[in-house]
Amino acid sequence: MSLDYGTAKRRHTPMGLWITAVLVMVAIVAATHYFLDRRDRQMAAEAKAWIVTGPPCPQVTKEVFAAQPFEAAQVTNLAGVRWARSSATVVCHGTDTGGGQGQVADPVCQFSGPRVLRITTAKGDFYFVPGLGNRATVSVHDGVASCVIGASVRF
Repeated sequence: MSLDYGTAKRRHTPMGLWITAVLVMVAIVAATHYFLDRRDRQMAAEAKAWIVTGPPCPQVTKEVFAAQPFEAAQVTNLAGVRWARSSATVVCHGTDTGGGQGQVADPVCQFSGPRVLRITTAKGDFYFVPGLGNRATVSVHDGVASCVIGASVRF
């Protein structure tokens, strides 16, 4: 007895299945684009909140800093940087200082009212005297610290 069931028929994929597959792929690409764009906008807004403009903090030499009546004894270590202050509350963050345009995360710290600041990076020590009652924002880019009077964080 022969088990010949005839010739094999070629199966056709229904057109609806192809259309569904294409629509799913389009939806995945659109959702990915939407969420990446949303993340980029959030990063840009966050960077804007952490990058403070204002007058520069008085920067002093090591000798002038040592002559100050206040000692920078309160220390925070973040991102390979030593942030020393005489007083004040500090809030730090890694911020895309390119305004959301790149992947450069520079450490930024905001202080509620430091009298003196000593920032130590791989490139050396940076001494600032923002003064009593002045809030300050310090950022470090390529190992160089910069300080401005003012902060966006509410302490």
